[in-house]
Amino acid sequence: MSLQPRYPNNDDLVRDTADAYRQTILAFYELGCRSIQLDDCTWGALCDQGFIGMFTNNGGDIKALAETLARVNSEAIADLPQDLVVTTHVCRGNYNSTWASSGGYEPIAETLLGINNYDAFYLEFDTDRVCGY
Repeated sequence: MSLQPRYPNNDDLVRDTADAYRQTILAFYELGCRSIQLDDCTWGALCDQGFIGMFTNNGGDIKALAETLARVNSEAIADLPQDLVVTTHVCRGNYNSTWASSGGYEPIAETLLGINNYDAFYLEFDTDRVCGY
């Protein structure tokens, strides 16, 4: 499925996605929420050698994808109220004790940890699936 008919360029897609996240976060803030955790499965996929192989074999650029996702995250959480704590969990999947991705954080660590407006990162290190850093 292509997003090209709706989004002829990535900048519009990034802007609209970040805006949807931002509006949702601010709606929760208006309801009294002061701590938001974004459970993000996309970063876990970018650590998985199976996904990386499939993506790059089809002409994809993992570094460019990671940078695009970082833009979405950064724009979504930029300039939020000071009393709102924003954290993220790099989710590897755990539905009925199954998982969606495995692998260390090496492919994305610099880009992910460069998103400097999170208050905390929750990264999984306690399983055999997350081998190394």
